[in-house]
Amino acid sequence: MWRELKRKSGITLIALVITIIIIIILATVTINFTFGDGGIIEKAEITKNIAANSIIKEQEDLNALSQQYTNWIAEDSTPQIPLTLEISESHTTSSITINIDTNSEEELTYEYYVNGELKATSNELTHTENITLESEDPYIPSGFRHLEGTVDTGYVIQDINLMNEFVWVPVKGGIYDVNVVAKKSDGSEVARSNELTIEISELKRGEMEGVTYSNWTEDEGDINDKKSIAYFKHSVAVNKGFYMGRYEMGMPGQQSGDEPELSLTYEARNITGVPVCVPRVMPWTYIDWSTAKSNIESMYNGEVQSAMLNSYARTTTINWFKATGQGAKWNSPSSCGIYQFGYGLDFDGTTYRGNCVIYDNHTLSESEDKFDNYTNLYGVTEGGLLSVQIDTGGDTNPSKRNSVNNIFDLGGNASEWSTERKIDGTGYRISGGSFVDNPALSTDIDHPIIRAGTTGSFEISSRPILYK
Repeated sequence: MWRELKRKSGITLIALVITIIIIIILATVTINFTFGDGGIIEKAEITKNIAANSIIKEQEDLNALSQQYTNWIAEDSTPQIPLTLEISESHTTSSITINIDTNSEEELTYEYYVNGELKATSNELTHTENITLESEDPYIPSGFRHLEGTVDTGYVIQDINLMNEFVWVPVKGGIYDVNVVAKKSDGSEVARSNELTIEISELKRGEMEGVTYSNWTEDEGDINDKKSIAYFKHSVAVNKGFYMGRYEMGMPGQQSGDEPELSLTYEARNITGVPVCVPRVMPWTYIDWSTAKSNIESMYNGEVQSAMLNSYARTTTINWFKATGQGAKWNSPSSCGIYQFGYGLDFDGTTYRGNCVIYDNHTLSESEDKFDNYTNLYGVTEGGLLSVQIDTGGDTNPSKRNSVNNIFDLGGNASEWSTERKIDGTGYRISGGSFVDNPALSTDIDHPIIRAGTTGSFEISSRPILYK
């Protein structure tokens, strides 16, 4: 029994040993086949690299084929037609005429777009589009408040801190983006023009009698310079208006009725400073053109810009007076800065002198207060009459001052330097009449006076305008 069990046990051990040996042999072969030279891993890596290279090659072939197709299309297609637009305005407020300059020798159809809207389709190289300019409500700059008045009667804003006052002058305007698309008869697009932006407004500059603007500076400045006329015109077209100074440029600290702190001389008053635009102060006279311009521009340089009055602003303001039914009032000397206070004088239209006119031997009562003491400051005797320059607007004894749409003395009291100057530098323009001028000149659309700008005068001041 034991021998039989022993024999069976030995057979099992030998089988186990043989099995282990076989496993070892198989493991060795498997490891060598997998990781050895030419094994599965190496072959897999080679296969992966071959596949990657194949993908790269395939992409390169596709790119080459695509480029070949693109080149073929470009060679086979019609060349791009260089279209340029030259815009002329048959009327600055009513229409735009679009002219096309092209080198195309085939007949094309042109689509005319204005502000992204298709306006016309034509075979013609020109198209006229009627437009309607629009108006907008006044904007109120930061730090200002609405003081009084309406858009039609004179919308007045006031600087909350500095008390400067300006009146909104509405100007209809518009911004128009124009472009043209050229197409073949099958409707396929051939070329697209550049886009041209056109700014149009009702700003208008009156001509000066006897003087053509060809003799004056035509360079209106850089559109990026907020102090330039070019930027002012851009602002008006965008914002549909601007603010006119309600009063003439005033000298700070020189209140009506006060004795002057500075002598009435060019040397004393032609100085750097920040003007005011408030009632009942002394008009800043005895100041030359360049100093007045620089001083006014220093008033505001932020959200809004101040600048010296220009002829566009003045003419447009006067046109606004007439459009609101104030033409007769504007043409009345006592409404625009030429005042007579009724001392029994018989004025025939030729004896006005810019402002207050009285007999030089008239004794002023204490209540008349010598027109707030300005009789002593600015008095010119001529032909038995005394002409007197008084303060910047407001109530002045013995009569209430007049204004047109809440703007005071635009045609009188002091004449006003404006931006335009002659090309050769020999003359600078002043607008409006002064208290020593004939009133007919004061109410003219643009007073054609040329003066040397290198020295100031007792009768010339200026006026600020304000715009975004």
